[in-house]
Amino acid sequence: MKQQKKPYAIEIGKRIRAWRIENGMEVRELAELLDISERSVSGWELGEFCPGYHALMRLADSMGVSADWLMGRCHCWKTADQVLMEQKVGGRVTA
Repeated sequence: MKQQKKPYAIEIGKRIRAWRIENGMEVRELAELLDISERSVSGWELGEFCPGYHALMRLADSMGVSADWLMGRCHCWKTADQVLMEQKVGGRVTA
């Protein structure tokens, strides 16, 4: 009996795939960047399974996005550090 895909696995997969395509990367290239198998990347993108904690953090760091965005917990892809840096550059934050 085939196991049902989990909604969160599907959401993570959609975001990984969209980012990869938007950045002109092949599955193989993303797998090499993360030092994992192409099958792992494909499985994530298809929502067959989710990256583990460490893979999720490496993925978010490599993509330059927040882990919350990858998991579908927020709509802003930027990390907190990126937002703060933009505010500092824009002169809205004073030290």
